[in-house]
Amino acid sequence: MEHDEHTGDWYPKPCEKPLFFETEQRFVPVEGAHQDSDVWRIAIFMSPLDVHVNRAPRAAEIIAMEHRTGKGKRRGPFAPAYRKESEFNERVRTVFEADDGERIEVMQISGALARTIVPWKGIGDTLRRGERYGMIRLGSRVDVRVPVSLYEPQVVSAEDQDPNHPKGQFIKAGSDIIFKRILEEE
Repeated sequence: MEHDEHTGDWYPKPCEKPLFFETEQRFVPVEGAHQDSDVWRIAIFMSPLDVHVNRAPRAAEIIAMEHRTGKGKRRGPFAPAYRKESEFNERVRTVFEADDGERIEVMQISGALARTIVPWKGIGDTLRRGERYGMIRLGSRVDVRVPVSLYEPQVVSAEDQDPNHPKGQFIKAGSDIIFKRILEEE
């Protein structure tokens, strides 16, 4: 258990209804073949020059917050957040649940420089869409996962090979929309 003057006591605690993902990413959905557990994942890298304040993806309550300290590699320092080896870096997994029961997961991953994640909110806090809930100090990444059945991505991925966005689209927190909800037919 960790105690913080801003967020109170918090520690990794399993959810009653945990999120299970059969696939981490899905870029080309096959018509009719998706499952409820499939998710879209958008990975947003922030360079040391970017603002590292993270915001709630929609109005929801934080139902789980799990912190994992960074271990670094045995032979060297922590990896930059954009590399696959960043799995050894410090991270905080936050699960938001909206009033309608929909869940969105946000993973804050620290980078190679300061390696510190500062949560400002905790389990049980209700946030507005776009409300600030934490920050990552210097060079970091945020992964946002949403259900495939409910959302469509609205950003250009590096994998799209768009000549105007060779490294993917630049995202501005609090103003750019990265996912749009699929409207259900009545």
